[in-house]
Amino acid sequence: MQSGTMTCGLFLHSCFFTLLPNWFKFKEWHRHGVAVVVAKFKAPSSLIDHSTPTTTYYYIPMALYLLLPTVFLLCLLFPPCMPLTVGTETEAEALLELKRQLKDPLNVLDSWKETADRSPCNFFGVACDRISGKVIGVSLDNKSLSGEISPAIGVLDSLATLSLPCNNITGKLPAQVTRCANLKTLNLTGNKMVGAIPDLSALGKLEILDLSTNSFSAAFPSWVGNLTALNSLGLGENEFDEGEIPEGLGNLTNLTWLHLGNSQFRGEIPESVYKMKALETLDMSKNKLSGKLSNSISQLQKLNKIELFQNNLTGEIPPGLANLTLLREFDFSSNKFYGKLPSEMGNLKNLVVFQLFRNNFSGEFPAGFGDMKHLVAISIYENRFSGEFPTNFGRFSPLESIDISENQFSGGFPRFLCEKGRLQFLLALGNNFSGELPDSYVRCKSLERLRVNQNRLSGKIPAEFWSLPYATMIDFSDNDFSGEISPSIGFSTSLNQLILKNNGFSGYLPQLGNLSNLERLYLSGNKFSGEIPSEIGALKQLSSLHLEHNSLTGSVPSELGYCVKLVDVNLASNSITGNIPRTLSLISSLNSLNLSQNSLTGLIPETLVKLKLSSIDLSGNQLSGRVPSDLLTIGGDKAFDGNKGLCIDQYSRTRTNSGMNMCTEKPNKKKVLENKLVLFSIIALALVAVFAGLLLVSHKNFKLGEAVDRENNLEAGKEKDLKWKLASFHQLEIDADDICDLKEENLIGSGSTGKVYRIDLKKGRGTVAVKQLWKGDGMKLLTAEMDILGKIRHRNILKLYACSANGGSSVLVFEYMANGNLFQALHRDIKSGEPELDWCQRYTIALGAARGIAYLHHDCSPAIIHRDIKSTNILLDDDYEAKVADFGVAKIAESSQKRCDYSSLAGTHGYIAPELAYTAKVNEKCDVYSFGVVLLELVTGRRPVEEDYGEGKDIVYWVSTHLSDREAVVKILDDKVAHECVEDDMIKVLKVAVLCTTKLPSLRPTMRDVIKMLTAADPCTFRSGNNTCNDENVKDFSPSTDEFGSNGGGGGVQIPLDKNASSSFTALVAGDGFLCALRPPPSSSSSNTNSTLSCWRFSANGTHLSHKRIYRGPPFTQLVAGNSHVCGLIQNGTTSTSSRLQCWQWHWFRNSTISRHEYGFSSIAVGEKFVCGVSQIGKVTCLGSNYIVVGKEPRASGKNVYKAVSAGFGHACAISSVDNSLDCWGEMKGEKPQGRFTSLALGENRSCALRPNGTVVCWGENNFSLPETLKGTYFTAIEAKRSVFCGVSSSNFSLYCWGNPIFDVSNNFMVFGRDVKPGPCTGECLSCSNPLPVPVPLPSLPPESGSSKWSKKMIAFLVVGCVGFLALVVSVCFFDFKYCKTRVGGSRVHDSGPLDEQPQLQAEKGAAATAGPPVLEKRLSHLVSMGANGASLEEFPLQLLLEATSNFSEEHKIGTGSYGSVYYATLDDGRQVAIKRAETSVSSSHVGSCTKRQQDQDNAFVNELESLSRLNHKNLVRLLGFFEDAKERILVYEYMNNGSLHDHLHKLPHSTLLSWAKRIKVALDAARGIEYLHEYAVPPIIHRDIKSSNILLDDTLLVKVSDFGLSLMRPEDEESHLSLGAAGTFGYIDPEYYRLQHLTTKSDVYSFGVVLLELLSGYNAIHRNENGMPRNIVDFAVPYIVSDKIHRILDPRIAAPTPFEIEAVAYVGYLAADCVSLQGCDRPSMTYIVSILETASAYFLENPSCSPSSSTTEST
Repeated sequence: MQSGTMTCGLFLHSCFFTLLPNWFKFKEWHRHGVAVVVAKFKAPSSLIDHSTPTTTYYYIPMALYLLLPTVFLLCLLFPPCMPLTVGTETEAEALLELKRQLKDPLNVLDSWKETADRSPCNFFGVACDRISGKVIGVSLDNKSLSGEISPAIGVLDSLATLSLPCNNITGKLPAQVTRCANLKTLNLTGNKMVGAIPDLSALGKLEILDLSTNSFSAAFPSWVGNLTALNSLGLGENEFDEGEIPEGLGNLTNLTWLHLGNSQFRGEIPESVYKMKALETLDMSKNKLSGKLSNSISQLQKLNKIELFQNNLTGEIPPGLANLTLLREFDFSSNKFYGKLPSEMGNLKNLVVFQLFRNNFSGEFPAGFGDMKHLVAISIYENRFSGEFPTNFGRFSPLESIDISENQFSGGFPRFLCEKGRLQFLLALGNNFSGELPDSYVRCKSLERLRVNQNRLSGKIPAEFWSLPYATMIDFSDNDFSGEISPSIGFSTSLNQLILKNNGFSGYLPQLGNLSNLERLYLSGNKFSGEIPSEIGALKQLSSLHLEHNSLTGSVPSELGYCVKLVDVNLASNSITGNIPRTLSLISSLNSLNLSQNSLTGLIPETLVKLKLSSIDLSGNQLSGRVPSDLLTIGGDKAFDGNKGLCIDQYSRTRTNSGMNMCTEKPNKKKVLENKLVLFSIIALALVAVFAGLLLVSHKNFKLGEAVDRENNLEAGKEKDLKWKLASFHQLEIDADDICDLKEENLIGSGSTGKVYRIDLKKGRGTVAVKQLWKGDGMKLLTAEMDILGKIRHRNILKLYACSANGGSSVLVFEYMANGNLFQALHRDIKSGEPELDWCQRYTIALGAARGIAYLHHDCSPAIIHRDIKSTNILLDDDYEAKVADFGVAKIAESSQKRCDYSSLAGTHGYIAPELAYTAKVNEKCDVYSFGVVLLELVTGRRPVEEDYGEGKDIVYWVSTHLSDREAVVKILDDKVAHECVEDDMIKVLKVAVLCTTKLPSLRPTMRDVIKMLTAADPCTFRSGNNTCNDENVKDFSPSTDEFGSNGGGGGVQIPLDKNASSSFTALVAGDGFLCALRPPPSSSSSNTNSTLSCWRFSANGTHLSHKRIYRGPPFTQLVAGNSHVCGLIQNGTTSTSSRLQCWQWHWFRNSTISRHEYGFSSIAVGEKFVCGVSQIGKVTCLGSNYIVVGKEPRASGKNVYKAVSAGFGHACAISSVDNSLDCWGEMKGEKPQGRFTSLALGENRSCALRPNGTVVCWGENNFSLPETLKGTYFTAIEAKRSVFCGVSSSNFSLYCWGNPIFDVSNNFMVFGRDVKPGPCTGECLSCSNPLPVPVPLPSLPPESGSSKWSKKMIAFLVVGCVGFLALVVSVCFFDFKYCKTRVGGSRVHDSGPLDEQPQLQAEKGAAATAGPPVLEKRLSHLVSMGANGASLEEFPLQLLLEATSNFSEEHKIGTGSYGSVYYATLDDGRQVAIKRAETSVSSSHVGSCTKRQQDQDNAFVNELESLSRLNHKNLVRLLGFFEDAKERILVYEYMNNGSLHDHLHKLPHSTLLSWAKRIKVALDAARGIEYLHEYAVPPIIHRDIKSSNILLDDTLLVKVSDFGLSLMRPEDEESHLSLGAAGTFGYIDPEYYRLQHLTTKSDVYSFGVVLLELLSGYNAIHRNENGMPRNIVDFAVPYIVSDKIHRILDPRIAAPTPFEIEAVAYVGYLAADCVSLQGCDRPSMTYIVSILETASAYFLENPSCSPSSSTTEST
């Protein structure tokens, strides 16, 4: 029936419109007819070129016209289906074409696909007309789309809205958009579109046109004046040609919003603009507009926002502007306006923001501003306003920010600026205000920045005023203030700058120990007296201390040395006595020290020489003794004038040409020393002669014994068979005998390329796997695998130890994989029937294998395609870590691209990518497909090919048929491991596998993308929710019958503990579905002082547990859990007086900067999305995103000093330390009880409190109270979580719980009847029945008979000789130390030039710890034979290198390295190379020093050769070869055409790195290279000298890390460290490493953080500030970053970041601040750094800004 109806309807419809033209002719009926318009549409020939409709007029007789309703009725009854279907099909095709042109990383266009009804109305973001079904709207805001807009958009002729803002769309705007004649909204703001904007005049219905924040160019479109229907126009933030504002703009009389900022306009604003009387927003900021502002602006009566900042406008403000009474935002800043501000401006009562800074206004400021009621921010600094500031200013308005600095205001200081209590920024510096500071500011506790310096204010500052808890800066300098600083300044705990210089303050210095964030303390030029308080040592962040020109007495406190960040100290012109404390030498960052004009006595400490001082002044004191020569060089004579007791030695006088007195020496000392030296020389020569004779005798005996042994061996027939040729690739001693005898009982596998045997090496050298290749292709495969594996080093790539050939036999020696391959492990079961691999192990294997393959594709140089990725080629070591193996068919990507065909198809059935069926071209996406199949095996537990899939089908096809819904997906998960807690994580990995096995290679992700997606699917991360899994062994735990001995019944879940680990806990906390336990450090005697925090997650039904260690580091002082979050106070340093806050399971905390600040908390409490803490001074502070609680806490003053705080779900309470009463805030239900209390338990809308007598009172919603049966019970402790309240009885320590129906009323709410003791667990050993075994001494070995041929006389001579030789060595060392100590100290400093060149530092221990004192030739021969990249390392002839460098001439010299100079050269074969030549030895009387120096050079040479020969990564400089003999040590590298990063940042005037995108890419490349060293190199390597001059760039700006002379192998245990002297470069060296001599990978992280700060700021690591004083970049930049003022330190050579760039730049800034944290445990890993930099780099593509920038400049 339905079919017939459609057919009939279509027939009538066709008849009507087909026969009508034949019935009615124009000529015959036009006089009596009515015109009917029929639109005839041609079917479009293509989606891009759509024919326009033609219109034909037909005239119909009136009589027949009356019959038309009947015909139309029939058409309505039988609707015309076909034409509508054709229209929607066409529009669907147009939208699909649009999708094809766009890139959709978020898959928001997944619904855009062909459907049965061919309708696009179900497409995401598409709106259709309800009647016609045609597309009327496409809205895809902020969906990270990229690509271009297809011209097919013109097909959508009914389109009314096209909105694609805040994406990353590029290309030109297609002209076909003009065919959308019904378009009303066109919004493409915040993209990257280019080219000229096509003429859109044809879009007469357009109401909203926003193309701002793109890169459109050419002339500004003058045709916009034709779009008279517009009410919103945004064309700002583009790259138009410079020109004037078109006159036609005034035609847009309906316009309400106009944004033309940063559009390159010049000239005056045309009068036509003022005709747009409907305008509400006018933005023409950041142009080059000039001339005067016309009074016609008064015609824009509806204007509420006007922004003309950053132009060249001049003249006076027109009076008519005051008539715009609806104005709310006004910004004319940074222009050239002058004259008086019209007094009528005070009538703009609706103003919220008013900015006029940086103009030339003068006269009085209008008094009417004092009556405004809505003003929030005003900024008028850098003008010439004068007279008194309006008296009532701020009295009626909610003022938050005011900056009236650098004007000429006079009179009294305005008193009502903080009347509403919301003022945060008060800046009034550089005026002429006088009188006292009004008392009204005592209540202004909201202030964050206060600067009233450079005025004439006087009087005392009220004591209460000093307590500003949120203030970061207080500046009262250059006034006439008097009186004392109140002790209440200790409550200003956020303060980082206190500047009071040049006033009349007096009294003692206040106790400032609580100001843990203080960085600058300027109190100079006052009348302070008394001693400098010792508490100043608690100011760990202090960088500048100025106390000069006061009346201070006493001594310099030794605690000053604990201020480890101090840069300059000035205590001059006081009355300080005593000695200069030696602890000052602990301040490694100190650059300037001025203690002049005091009364200091004693010696100048020699330890001051260790400091990197650039300025010192000790003049005008009473010091005595010798002046260290280095200090004299720095300060000159003037720095020590006025100290009559000081003198200098002869060496210093000659060196500095000083006029100071000479120090006298004891008479004849030199003569005695010379006599002793002669006597010693005679004795030494005699002993050497005796010892040489003994050595000769011993050598003859050794040779004789060796000859006898050789004869015996020949007779026994044991001469070794040397026919096998062995080549080694890793440092493992392998003899040919070990691998030539392969027995079948050792066979462990067989494949297409050969057999694999397990071989145990002799002498306990371990176990290896030996692959014997089949004959025929064996040599070919041997060569292929050697060529690949000989070049690559990665922890997830199988190690090739060696290869060997003997005639037709070929073998490869690999590391042995105890757990076989992945395929075997997937299908093996352990004894209990459980699978060998649980999900977390499978996930870890997948991630490890992905990292190995990603290394081959992206980081190997050149890139490698494996071509046979499969589960049998992924091997598993003892810890189930994945290793990719079998490279016999692998290809180098470069060569594979040159040759598009191969003789045979490589790969394994089931894993081969489908495109290889029709093309022989292989690329990385083939490996991605194969890896996707491996992921499917891991997720499903099935084989790649099985009969169940169907004939000719594989696992990819089978999985694709089960993706219809979640239920079907869950069925294909491996039910052996698919527990409820990991289902979601397995599905995430399944999605990755499906993407990898997409048929089209271009749609498959890269392996780097795969790693990102797998990382996001980590089941082993402890987090909120149930999708967690154990990173060790996830098991099921059934409820125990009575695990905790409960009287009340109920079950429990047993927590599994490692039997080998300590099971003692110092804290247990729990929340919703999780439990956390804190383990103490192992023992007091252990060097390991780290605590461990582990957490268990319960599944929804409580039967499954998952475990994860979430913290290992310094001990906790407190651990607390809320409902969802875990927080703790972590001890800082070796004392527990200072703690920092750290939280887990809290996304907000992880993204905030809270962890970088110290709040001085002594205790904390955790609520839902907030944490509250009590400081040591009794102040309560709440942090978090729950603003019902945060910001509402009581202010600390008077009575409001607290000793304890507790947090509930949405409220908090604190107990007063004065009277033990309660104060509560937030959403508290019920009436707070009165009285005294000792502890609290807060839940959700309910609360309980414990009184001193042990009784409990409860209150809350629904009249919540303590159960009647418990009111007579006395408690010793109470706790709460949401609706559950529990208490421990003080009589028998039973546990009672109430508040939830689950608790048994019949049992009097008792849960546990046995003793339950509150407080920490004890660690006594109650029963130690198994004492540790006492080691038994080993039996002594019997002497070998006949092996000794020494006579008694020879033994006697040997003893005497050894004693003599020992005496000789000791004597030589003693004299060498005496004569060379001025040149060789505990650590050596190489002064490589001026300050900006960062001198290099290396302790003597460093080189020794690297390799001990080996013979260089032995190390080299061992290195070349045991792992120097096979044959890839070339040994260059010296003559070739001499000719290429013109005998190492200065013309070829391009730099210096860790042990020598670097030269540029071009070899005979055309290769450009960099040649590093070690410094040659120079004869010297200081024999010991030179020997040590030569040993350091040898060690550095071998270090670099050893490191680079093991490494292969595209971001590490490539070593080509070397030359070595007795005199020369030379390494040859690839040449980097673009020099070093240091040159680009600090030397080159026209660097190519002048964009933020390029700099972040440089950082990312370098980070990837260092990450490889730390995480994936075999063995891992610590560089120790990361700096900008060691980061090189090639001709494509690819970054490579260089100079491995100081590098060391990392310990296998990531948490271990190497103990050795510090090495590196000043400014980059990790202070923790320098101080503790403990080297970890975090030392490289610190150095890299300094490089990041260089990239951001353009400053040297050590540079001079504006006063010429040396400054460390960390001390300079980090404070600005953590206070969200990164713009203050950005490199001015680069254009200011755009709104979307600033997010990425700020991201990198926070990362740099984390990298340079003082404690290594607080620094991120290089893997985390790489991920953050990848995210920041992606910001440039994925997060363009949606709105233009505004002017928000603050006065200094």
